[in-house]
Amino acid sequence: MAETISNPWNILPIKNAKSARNCAEVHLSDSGIEVLGNFESFPNLEVAWLNNNKIREITNLDTCFRIKHFYIENNCLTTLEGSLKKFKFLQTFLAGNNNLRGLDKALKILSKLTCIERLNLYGNPCAEEPYYRQKVIVALPNLKIFDRHEVNYLERKRSEQIIAKLQETGGAKVTKVPKRFEPSAGEKDLEREVKEIKNRTMKQKEEEEKKMVTQFGWEKYKEVAAPIASKVKNTSQYFGLCPENRISEWEKNEIKKVFWNYDKDKSGYLDFDEMSQVLRDIKENKAGIGKVPVDDIGTIIDFMRTWDRNNDSKIQWREFRDGMNSFKWKLCDDDFLKQEIKSLYAKAKKEEMNGRADSAKQLAMMALRLEGLDTRTKPILKEPEEIRKMKFKTDTFFVYSFKESLRDAGAKTIFNSSKPLELHSSSLII
Repeated sequence: MAETISNPWNILPIKNAKSARNCAEVHLSDSGIEVLGNFESFPNLEVAWLNNNKIREITNLDTCFRIKHFYIENNCLTTLEGSLKKFKFLQTFLAGNNNLRGLDKALKILSKLTCIERLNLYGNPCAEEPYYRQKVIVALPNLKIFDRHEVNYLERKRSEQIIAKLQETGGAKVTKVPKRFEPSAGEKDLEREVKEIKNRTMKQKEEEEKKMVTQFGWEKYKEVAAPIASKVKNTSQYFGLCPENRISEWEKNEIKKVFWNYDKDKSGYLDFDEMSQVLRDIKENKAGIGKVPVDDIGTIIDFMRTWDRNNDSKIQWREFRDGMNSFKWKLCDDDFLKQEIKSLYAKAKKEEMNGRADSAKQLAMMALRLEGLDTRTKPILKEPEEIRKMKFKTDTFFVYSFKESLRDAGAKTIFNSSKPLELHSSSLII
């Protein structure tokens, strides 16, 4: 039986050499591909989505050396030999849930790809080997996210210590590559010169401060609190957002999509039975705005009948839009919102894995909007109890006071400003 070979030409709207040459991203997930091929005319490819296929090895991609992001999860990979070593600019390599065995053999190839910042090998047999995570972190010094977990400084240091001890006892052999973008001699000289300029500037400021003290007789004596308006605004007032019991224009636009779903004949109006179904969907948050009407559907329908001036038992979208804020709204329950947000993120992740980036982005944005609902009516900053009792919230600045001898001699105040009560009349605010 013939093997299924990939055909990136199928995704091009115009199938010619120029379109292939300009193509930077291909989506070939869920295509039943067994062998990679037909990529010779795609030299500028940067992103490849090959998830959920039956690919056993990465071959026939030598001309695509510009690839930066390579997604090949849920396949049948048994080796990293082949074209992968040509991807010198590779930043993302997600190869989870394959059949990769031999961690040291895989790291021998991956360690030469010094640009890798995001890697996933979870679900492969090699991930079950001892000190799997530590070995990978040490072998890839520029790695930032490994198996969907961030690699921080402390973990890297601990991994280096563990591998160093294993190497001393002959228990591990890891080839550590030098860090990417090692500064040249000229760059080091430039960095040294920048530090010298900063130090010189600081010294000049200190000398100017000393000169002010000797010339004008100012004495820096303490740090005091500067008054700042103590009123805490809520985020809806601060950012101009619509309060939770009303509907904004953006939210009306989302509800409009639900309205048109029931307007099958595109007449621009719905009868009261169809409006009941629209309100039922809104009550279930199918508009995705995180708000629902306070009153029950029957009460709202009775209220809408007052808008029907010609007694035709139909409501136009314009009437519904203008009358939405005639009845009150409320935020969805916290538990419901959390469940909805979790569901949206799960759908977005699935869409991303299937190569549908636009759909994934739209779902993620909906989840982010719902996450933001909780913060609309909360203070921007929560004041501690001791600060709440004070009249002012404060910041810090320096105060210079005139020496008595110069002040009595008629020295003039160079800078005037409003001052808190604890400052005396001979103070200068800097």
